Amino acid sequence: MKKKRLDRRIQRTHNLLKGALMSLVPEKGYDAITVQDILDRADVGRSTFYLHFGDKDALLRGGLADLHEELRERQREMDVAALGPEERLISFSGFLYQHAYEHRDVFWALGKHGGAMVRHSFHEMLVDIINERGRDLFRKRSSAGVPSELFVHFLASSFLSVMEWWLEQKKPVPPETINGMFRSFVMPSISAQL
Repeated sequence: MKKKRLDRRIQRTHNLLKGALMSLVPEKGYDAITVQDILDRADVGRSTFYLHFGDKDALLRGGLADLHEELRERQREMDVAALGPEERLISFSGFLYQHAYEHRDVFWALGKHGGAMVRHSFHEMLVDIINERGRDLFRKRSSAGVPSELFVHFLASSFLSVMEWWLEQKKPVPPETINGMFRSFVMPSISAQL
């Protein structure tokens, strides 16, 4: 399903507001940021902000939705048919670790220091991604054993935990290395569950 394109002016306003929020996160931490801080940084009026977003949480969710869409686009570009079912389930991890590395100041601030709402929203995005990739796999597997919903939450939580630990390191290993570590943790579990 194609995403409806926004008017360029609306898209520009959204980008300004999301960019302002992301630039403020490393400076102040998500919870300390006010809508006024975002308005000042983006040079956008209050009424314009509320025309597009109900609050800063809605703005953040919009940014996560953009990231989710970018992941979907990457997935379409990737030859997922060439991947095995286990690989397909976590094919998002390499891109996300690379993205987090390139924007580590923001991801670090949004991670452990970003508040429960941020972590919950990111976790839910991962759950959606894993469910999208595993829908057919989960239908085929037997209902005995670990429920699919629990397994999906395990994978999402594992990814987030590894990312948080990684971003806390003074000298984080390259994204490819941490992705390999993450995969070495979860691939045996995936193989056992599918």
